[in-house]
Amino acid sequence: MNYRIYVVDDDRHYAHMLSYRLDKNENYSVKVFHNGEEVLSALDEKPDLVLLDIMMPGIDGVEVLRQMLTRIPDVPVIMVSAQGLIDTAVEAMKMGAYDYITKGQDDLVKLDSIVRNVLEKSISRKGSRITTL
Repeated sequence: MNYRIYVVDDDRHYAHMLSYRLDKNENYSVKVFHNGEEVLSALDEKPDLVLLDIMMPGIDGVEVLRQMLTRIPDVPVIMVSAQGLIDTAVEAMKMGAYDYITKGQDDLVKLDSIVRNVLEKSISRKGSRITTL
């Protein structure tokens, strides 16, 4: 099974790093967006998981989360937070985000296990299992 993962981050370098890391798993199909407007217009192809930056120009990640969960309430969203935005990430989790990671040295290490856990939890409701990394 191929899992559709959206990476939304205005920092092109960071978005590329996340995408590259996730693309190593043959079961993942990763699509990158650089702003909230782009991802909101692409929700017709429902993603299995969204990695969403909080601080973006235009529509910020919290507003994107709000609109996204209105349209597809069961999509798991992992907020991506720069240092100092933990309170905002926690607020987003109260709104319905699944988890958050901070941009830093350990985020890519945590990324694999968080993504796997999110997809396992989400897919287990459908009776499928994900292949581990």
